[in-house]
Amino acid sequence: MAPAPIEADDDLLNLVHRGWDHLRLQRPLAAWACWQRALRLNPENVAATEALDRLSTAPDLPALARSALAFQNPRDPARRSRWDKALRGRDVSDLEVAAAAFGELAGGRDAQAAYNQALCFAWLGRNLDAIDALDVVVQLLADADFAFATHAWALSDLLRQGAGAEDVADDLNYAVQVVGPIDSDEVLEFAAEHGAARLVRTPGAAEIGVAGTGETRVFEWLDRPFGEDLHAATGVEDIPRLLAMGVASSGSLRFSSPEPLGLDEAIEALDEVGMFAGCDVERSATPLQLTLLDAAVWSFRLPEGLEAEHRGPLYRAEVEHYYESIWIRRARHGLDGLTPLEASRRAVGGDATLRAKLAGVILMREQLGDRPRTAALYQGYPFDRLRRRLSVPLRDPTAVEGADESCLGPEELDALDPATLEVARLADAFASAEALRDDIRSARFADEVLLRPASIAAGASLQAAAATLVRLALAADDPDLALDQIDRAIAVDAAEQGGRMFKVLTIWKAEVYARSGEPEAASRVYSEVLEADPNDVATAVDGAETLIDNDEEEAARTLLDIAILRATKSGQPELGQRAQRLLELLDASPT
Repeated sequence: MAPAPIEADDDLLNLVHRGWDHLRLQRPLAAWACWQRALRLNPENVAATEALDRLSTAPDLPALARSALAFQNPRDPARRSRWDKALRGRDVSDLEVAAAAFGELAGGRDAQAAYNQALCFAWLGRNLDAIDALDVVVQLLADADFAFATHAWALSDLLRQGAGAEDVADDLNYAVQVVGPIDSDEVLEFAAEHGAARLVRTPGAAEIGVAGTGETRVFEWLDRPFGEDLHAATGVEDIPRLLAMGVASSGSLRFSSPEPLGLDEAIEALDEVGMFAGCDVERSATPLQLTLLDAAVWSFRLPEGLEAEHRGPLYRAEVEHYYESIWIRRARHGLDGLTPLEASRRAVGGDATLRAKLAGVILMREQLGDRPRTAALYQGYPFDRLRRRLSVPLRDPTAVEGADESCLGPEELDALDPATLEVARLADAFASAEALRDDIRSARFADEVLLRPASIAAGASLQAAAATLVRLALAADDPDLALDQIDRAIAVDAAEQGGRMFKVLTIWKAEVYARSGEPEAASRVYSEVLEADPNDVATAVDGAETLIDNDEEEAARTLLDIAILRATKSGQPELGQRAQRLLELLDASPT
């Protein structure tokens, strides 16, 4: 009998299938290793060859996920001799054997051996062990070989998304599952009233795996409706943002989002009006798929029908805004639990390891932007802008103009004199400072914005500038200065913006009075705002909460009475219910 063909060998077939299992579990390096081992058994195996081809050309995976990585060699003759002795007689084609051998060689001192051990672990699907080994690599090479340390830590950013490393994953999908007496119509109506609700599709419950019976509806909850003019949006402040994706059915509600703050805002709003009474509420967070690692970047929506020439600049503006103002303030396991901004400060202070880790995390973000399927969305965004913001060495110094103040980091901002900048550059510099969330640093630019209102027409945010100065005054326990800053902003708003922000700024004055123990003055200002708009219920409720937070309960009661009366007349039951609950809490208070 002729021997069975190698293609039918159980070991080979198991390797091919195991590779696909690894890929399903988000371990592409382990999948690659399985298929390579299958080809060593039979170089002509079609299944393994096709699997490797599909992986290497996958258009939605970052480059490191589809690259053929290789062992490092020892860097000097003495180490080569040591390696030869340690590896002699060992079958390093066995990844477990190789991992143990390179671990012995690494000994906490040999970066190349530690890197090779990390590759062995990654090829075995032991991602947590691989991340630990890569940590050793970065600590050893952060100064000596910054580029390689950066590569190593970018690899760790990929590995932490795989199965088995869930506890250290950094890019997550957050979800809230609510089961109980949920009225999906009320949920949709509430979302529409508090921003916008847009139905996406209406599959059956079984199709999307949601508990409950009856019609299941999938919808997006946006923080605001689309403007009537498709082309009126000129920047990120004009674009609706996704708070959560909702799946509603009889007896079940599920919200999810890659951005936890938007999700929290939606859930808290529903909870405040009693939507979850008698329900079980369960939160979860799971690693995002490798193809969706940058899903949070795209938590905004552009209206359908918007032409490409108008859509492109808005995509680019959103990418800049997300990475340079939002992402930099998100804590990451890959940065030792720090935010990129905090890691940058420590790196500037001399922490070379954190500097390399920060560069590695940014490199992985850059690879996400370089994928064939997403390149058009990123609109050529140069990640050296993000590196500059975080004081990380640029990969291509020509990619960012030296005179571009819109992506400056703290050191460059501190070296600027706001009074010498033309208004467009002042607007950009203030935006950079404000993104870093350091009011002391931002104050110089904010003050100059109010002194030179032309900078507002050039793009500076009057509201952000005023907020910076008011926060600083309150932090210094100087409410009079805070009120003066608000009056400055009101005057500038009237002259430059036709009083568009008058209501917001006036409410700020009431809040300052409430915080400084002047309830009568606070009540007077709130009353002035409410008299100007008889249908305004939200200001009354928010004002009452502010007064309650500052132990001014009697003044709060007056506003709550107004809110309840107005909510009934104007058909705003949710706000009326919220006001009634606050009033009941005050009545139940022992004071």
